[in-house]
Amino acid sequence: MRRDLHGNARGFTLMELLAAISVASIALVVLASAVRSQGSSAVYQMGAADMQQNVRGALDLFRREVRMAGFGMSAVPTTVLPALEVPALSSGELYRVNLFGNYGSVRSRVGTAGVAGGASTILLEPSGPSGACLPSSKSFMVGERVSIESALRGVAEVYEIAAYSQINCSITVSPMVVADGYEFGSPVNEVQQLGYMLDSNNVLWREGVVVADQIDAMQLAYILKDGTSVADPSSSLDDLRSASIAMRSEMQEHLGMTPNAALQTEVRIRNLDIVREPMIDNL
Repeated sequence: MRRDLHGNARGFTLMELLAAISVASIALVVLASAVRSQGSSAVYQMGAADMQQNVRGALDLFRREVRMAGFGMSAVPTTVLPALEVPALSSGELYRVNLFGNYGSVRSRVGTAGVAGGASTILLEPSGPSGACLPSSKSFMVGERVSIESALRGVAEVYEIAAYSQINCSITVSPMVVADGYEFGSPVNEVQQLGYMLDSNNVLWREGVVVADQIDAMQLAYILKDGTSVADPSSSLDDLRSASIAMRSEMQEHLGMTPNAALQTEVRIRNLDIVREPMIDNL
């Protein structure tokens, strides 16, 4: 209601009501647009944060394990067992890499009696309290590989663990030990294989367990000691020094926005290029 110049009450005209409704409608449209924009921005920011966390977690895990490739394999020639290999892809795979090393830090030494040539059971040096063998949490695993290094010859050979006895503190290997055997104190390291695979559904797997999903791209460039980069270092493992790793994750488009994240890092592979040459008597 409103009043005229004489103080009499009077209603709004139709034109005034239409004008008020128009102004209110415009204000509501602007408000709705702002709310929608804020909602879309929030969805995008949440999606981008989720993508960032997804990629960062996968990249951090992969980076740590690439860095440790070859741990415990210092005397294993790359021709016997490489610290890293890029196998041929199978159907539905976009990328695959296998890492080798003593990732479980399961290690010991050859016991006091040493190992004669032709033997398959190796007595280990007790390393636990009261002369016990390795703790159960650090047990050698049947089916894994083990490298045994000759302290005198400076080289290691790789066998498969056929049996492990914590009571007797011994492992049985296949095939039998070479004729030269191993002297007391020779390092013994379990060697695990960790396989990473990115499939065509954008899922990154580690030994059959999902590490991250929505990984749209994963690129690795292996850097040699002369600074050149190669996609597959298989023929240049002795010259391999580091790896450049890139991952990208992207969600489906939502209201014209596509949350994504991309991270890249370079990691030095610490345990390569330290294979010792066998000692040669020049006398």
